[in-house]
Amino acid sequence: MADVLFIDFETRSTIDLRATGVDAYARHETTSVWFMGYAWAEGDVEVATPEQFIHPTGLAVLPAFWGRVLRHVHAGGKVVAHNAAFELAIWNLLLVPRFGWPELRPEQCVDTMAMSYAMALPGGLNDAAAAVGLAAKKDAAGHRLMLQMSKPRRIENDGTVVWWDDRERVDKLRAYCVQDIVVTRELLGRLIEMPAGERAVWCLDQEINNRGVYIDAKACEMALAVVAEEKKRFARDISDVTDGAVTQATEVARLTNWIRAQGVGIGGLVKADVLDTLSLEGLPPKVRKALLTRQEAGKSSTAKIDRMLDGRSPDGRVRHILQYHAAGTGRWGGRRLQPQNLPRPTLGRGDIDAALDFMTGGASVGAVMAYMRMFCDTPMNTLASCLRGLITAAPGNELVAADFSAIEARGVAWIAGQRDVLAVFESGADIYCHEASPIFGREITRKDKDERQIGKVAVLALGYGGGISAFGQMARGYGIELSPVHDLLCGTFTDEEVERAEKTYAGYLKMAAAPMPRAAGVVVDIIKQRWRAKNDRVTRLWRSAETAAVDAVRSPGTTHYAGGPFGRVAYKMAGSFLWCQLPSGRVLCYPYPKLEQVDRWGKEVDVLTYKAIDDRTKQWTRVSTYGGKLVENIVQGLCSCLLRHAMLLATAAGFPIILHVHDEIVAELPAGSGRLKELETICATPPAWAGGFPMAAEGWVGRRYRK
Repeated sequence: MADVLFIDFETRSTIDLRATGVDAYARHETTSVWFMGYAWAEGDVEVATPEQFIHPTGLAVLPAFWGRVLRHVHAGGKVVAHNAAFELAIWNLLLVPRFGWPELRPEQCVDTMAMSYAMALPGGLNDAAAAVGLAAKKDAAGHRLMLQMSKPRRIENDGTVVWWDDRERVDKLRAYCVQDIVVTRELLGRLIEMPAGERAVWCLDQEINNRGVYIDAKACEMALAVVAEEKKRFARDISDVTDGAVTQATEVARLTNWIRAQGVGIGGLVKADVLDTLSLEGLPPKVRKALLTRQEAGKSSTAKIDRMLDGRSPDGRVRHILQYHAAGTGRWGGRRLQPQNLPRPTLGRGDIDAALDFMTGGASVGAVMAYMRMFCDTPMNTLASCLRGLITAAPGNELVAADFSAIEARGVAWIAGQRDVLAVFESGADIYCHEASPIFGREITRKDKDERQIGKVAVLALGYGGGISAFGQMARGYGIELSPVHDLLCGTFTDEEVERAEKTYAGYLKMAAAPMPRAAGVVVDIIKQRWRAKNDRVTRLWRSAETAAVDAVRSPGTTHYAGGPFGRVAYKMAGSFLWCQLPSGRVLCYPYPKLEQVDRWGKEVDVLTYKAIDDRTKQWTRVSTYGGKLVENIVQGLCSCLLRHAMLLATAAGFPIILHVHDEIVAELPAGSGRLKELETICATPPAWAGGFPMAAEGWVGRRYRK
């Protein structure tokens, strides 16, 4: 352990790290280093300044910094940092070219932030330290000072940059850098070392993020020009329809109050509120026009496009947009561009490509907007469909992508041992038709489009214990009206089904802020009843997973199992964590679990709670879970294991991965590579531990990223 080096950089630049990302930041001409803090496993923290970064040629005995620190890196020694991607970028992109330092390779690095994420702990250094109970903490005042000193004090008219470099501030920043090393060193001692297989995944993640994605800058600039023109129109339209009461479609409070003054009750202007209000009969025409304008203006955010342009390095690529282990299940998250959160296109592939080609063909903004209205959709809807296509292959290259087919539905059936569903996947039959048939009491085929959509929503909404609320929300997202489904199916209802549905709907009414009508709620619950009766092994898995997790917390040190005949999971309480071992051997972590008694459907039961980042508040707090949610964690963790396996295989086969989104891998190859089938085969090949898993993958080849 004595030969482990801990490092931390404090830097400054005229550009914004959060907007540009670390790659463009580290390469920028104004970016420089205030300090490099460093320490070994034992001993004091030292601080090196830029004066020490230059090699002291001609000295027989080198100073400690050059004589030990840089030689350690050159020899391949282990280096620890919190958020190592930042230290790697500053080291390799700034200090190597400017001062001739030896390269620091990702495989040398240990990232305590990545280790924290892998244990379902907060990622920030101070938050992670607090979560594991460290006495040492980041210097809060020093953090505020760091944010100030990372930016210029001012820039003179002649371009001279003036920094916050008075002695008092510099000394405080030095102390802050020292404290970060102290906390990182203590934190490492509380974290679990990554297994070799997961270390390989983290190193691959660095490789993918360093490769980045190529951006069509010309299309981005035209898109911004179109948005600017549309914003002017939205302002005119909203002002006209409200007689000047509202002057911008983004004025939420004023528009809400104006709508209420027209005698229309509306909770707010979030997407669901707008959709619900637009569905009302007898809605005043002016209110309808205002809401439609608001709805269209809601698509006018340029944040993703701005980040594409701001984050471009000199070679036209945007890097570090994927966050390793952003979810406790091991799935990645998006950063800045948020590639996991790009809108689903409403235009066809041909229309999108044609629109993007026209945008980059030299036409004026007005001509581009006229083209969109004539051949595509409104300009804003067209741009929303085109967002993915702004990510493209570099000149001379093509994108080759493969996507796991219905991977979560397959994962639920596999881990539960739901053999009839597995047989559907193995035969290549349509899973949505299969699930819709017992709901409607007859064979549903692809020709029965409306019925098949119900089957699709059932598969997506009910596999993790969802009920009226989950089904209704997803159905609304697919534009499905549920009351007509009630009228269609009511003749098939049994008295027992209706009685159960009425009881469930009554409970739902007590919790729902904007409940769906009775007919819709009743038919959804009956669909749920029929789905659960057919998928009995899945419902059994919910119960067995919750029982195993609760029993493991009750009896620390003992192992409890859940799962079907193909793959099972093991729960065990050890130390301050509940561990869930997946069939791959990878573990999910539930920090500081405990059991709390709650009323569940009129019965007091023990419910599992644990510490986590709350999805809504983003605070580290205690949350509760249940069988369906635990199964969702298992299946998403399982799918992430399959993605890891495919990414490693694809990389070994020579596919340069630039992006992966949910269950899709995207590589960039020379045009005409002809390797799509090879990538599909890699993604459709299950690992040894996933015997019987009916994997399948479909892919595409093209110049632009697409859905």
